[in-house]
Amino acid sequence: MLVFGNLHQFALAPAQAQPQPARAMTGFCLQEQDTESDRHFFSRMRRLEADLAAERLESASDQMTALLKLAGSLPASQKALRLAGLITEEPGYNPNPWRTLIEKADERDQPGLVLPMLAEAVRETRTLGAGYSFLKSQTLLAIARAYLALDQLEAAGATLELAAQAVQTVQGDEFKVNALVPIADAAVSAGRVDRAIALLNQANRHASAIVHPNPTRRSSALAKVAASYAKAGQITLAQQIAQRLTDVPYAQGQAKLEIVRMQLTQSQWESAAATARSIADPSARAIALAEVASAYTARNLTGGEALFQEAVTVAKSVNDTEFTLETVVNTYAGVRIDPALAVAQEMADAEKRSSVLTNLALQLWGQQQTDQAAAVMQQVETALRQVPSDWQAFQVRHLVQRAIAVSAYDPAIRIATAPTDPFLAGDRDIVLLLIVQRAAERQALAAADQAWMSIAPENLEIRSQAMMALATAYVNANQADRALELRQAVHPTDGLTQVRLTAAIARQLLLTGNIDPATDLFNEARTTAAGLATPIDRLQAAAAVALEVANARQPVDPAMLDLVRRSAVEINDFSTSSYYLWSLVEQTVALRHFDLALQLALATPDPDRREMSLGTVAEAALRDGHTDQVLKVIDQSRTPEIRVGLLLSLVERARQDGQPQEAIAYLARALELARTIPDPEIRTFTFGNEGGTVVDDDRDRASAYEAIAIHYAQLARQAEALRVAGLIQHPQERDRVRRRVLCYETRT
Repeated sequence: MLVFGNLHQFALAPAQAQPQPARAMTGFCLQEQDTESDRHFFSRMRRLEADLAAERLESASDQMTALLKLAGSLPASQKALRLAGLITEEPGYNPNPWRTLIEKADERDQPGLVLPMLAEAVRETRTLGAGYSFLKSQTLLAIARAYLALDQLEAAGATLELAAQAVQTVQGDEFKVNALVPIADAAVSAGRVDRAIALLNQANRHASAIVHPNPTRRSSALAKVAASYAKAGQITLAQQIAQRLTDVPYAQGQAKLEIVRMQLTQSQWESAAATARSIADPSARAIALAEVASAYTARNLTGGEALFQEAVTVAKSVNDTEFTLETVVNTYAGVRIDPALAVAQEMADAEKRSSVLTNLALQLWGQQQTDQAAAVMQQVETALRQVPSDWQAFQVRHLVQRAIAVSAYDPAIRIATAPTDPFLAGDRDIVLLLIVQRAAERQALAAADQAWMSIAPENLEIRSQAMMALATAYVNANQADRALELRQAVHPTDGLTQVRLTAAIARQLLLTGNIDPATDLFNEARTTAAGLATPIDRLQAAAAVALEVANARQPVDPAMLDLVRRSAVEINDFSTSSYYLWSLVEQTVALRHFDLALQLALATPDPDRREMSLGTVAEAALRDGHTDQVLKVIDQSRTPEIRVGLLLSLVERARQDGQPQEAIAYLARALELARTIPDPEIRTFTFGNEGGTVVDDDRDRASAYEAIAIHYAQLARQAEALRVAGLIQHPQERDRVRRRVLCYETRT
């Protein structure tokens, strides 16, 4: 829940707050500056993430540009880390906001959305000094890769030049190699092969000069250079280096694997086979032989299948046989399925076997060889049943996602229903629901219907969600009659699902312009909801109708909201009704129906839960930029601490948007409310058991005054800031806050 932005974090217990001598003021203000910078930065970051979630790319790009400027205003060490943190990312992790923005701009074929952001990133990164050369080079490299992803080759090349220049002041041969090699690889991608070779020549010299007690450090660096030479088409140089790296067989194998790939690209078939056989590391040798075998077979060259069998034999000699064998089989299956299938059927590891066989079945499915695909799917089902039960659910979901990604719904359903362990029945139904939803979205109605019918009849909630997805698809396909027929499949005692399904069909009919039947169905849903037997069912049904009305872009349904309120009161246990309403608020907020979410929150009978739900609505509305909704929550909340915290969040947003007068108006209102926060002025609470850590409660009145005073100071309203600081009764706290305010006077 939003409070006062943790601006009270320096206030320890009153006895610990001691006046500091004047000579300590500089350090105090530096700490204050760092705190303010961090708070402002992460506030912007939250806005960026909200914009990305809502697909507001232009606004997200503006937020990222503002973050880059903020990072650029920091002292050198912080600037380098912040810029690198915004722009670079570790491979294998979920994409950071930078990469997400680039990918979405590329998907929309709108590079112009992010080009100003990229230009700002280059400007700020170029200002980093020689002491941060490695970070500078890698940050510029990440920017160049972004330009490459958007097909901005000229800008990518220019940025790579800046990255290469930054490497010149990197200290240490090993660091220089690690900086130069990825820049050279990117230069190849940008079509600047000559420049890449020049950079690799530098990297080669530095790798050769590495002196380290562990000689493999030098060899590993040389292996990176050799692999990069191969990517640049310099096969002879790559071979000369790789041949000497006998002390690092894995790194040598990876370098030679790149050589093999370039030889295949250049149609050097026999040389590629010879290089593959010369690899000492058996795993890399098996993979290289499989790639050569695939190239031979694809071009009808003699010996392709023999090379594949040779790769299989080598893979079986590796410690991690099944992992290497999986790669080998998948590689060759792309050109010839039968030999790959024969090997896959013999794999001992059931998990790997099910994965490889699924790949083969999907390939056959894509080639319209449905009978053979079905036969392979039987083997997949057998393999899945042999996977350990604690791993089965994950493997099933993983394979189903691969199948539905290529719209192979029949194999997906077979995979989902393969496990027979009764403990996995719930997981099976969740996976089947996923199939229904994806198939319905793509109008594969027969598959969606088949998947829905496979869900266990007793799993009412999952069946309800599946039926609503299927009904929506039927209406979109102009098959409203079939959507209405689904209602006959609802269990007679399950009135809640009947209401949900009827309202969902009504919503979709209304969205497709069928106003009269939609109106009739909404009225029917309202009547059924009001007649349900239990208040919990009535509450959920009324909320479901109200939500579907909102989904149909209609005003909030007053009749259903009244039923929600009455039902919540009729439930004897307030905690139960509050829990149901809180979950409905969460669901409604996720769909950005803030007016409805606010009304549901206000219907919560338990006061504490009501305030929590109001906070949930306000936080989501604030992230989404709906100031009007936040103000509605402030008007409805009965907790001054929450109201002050929300107003201060609006102050921060107004400051970021360059609206100081609006910010000042919010501050005046926040001050009025802060005066009503009850005693004690300074509150603490304890983490842990007796004797635990005592920390300040940053929602007390002193914290509110402090936050308001600092916001006034940041807006260059020093007199108001000092006046508010003077309202704090505790002398040490008052003195500390005044000193914080004076830090901003100096900066202003």
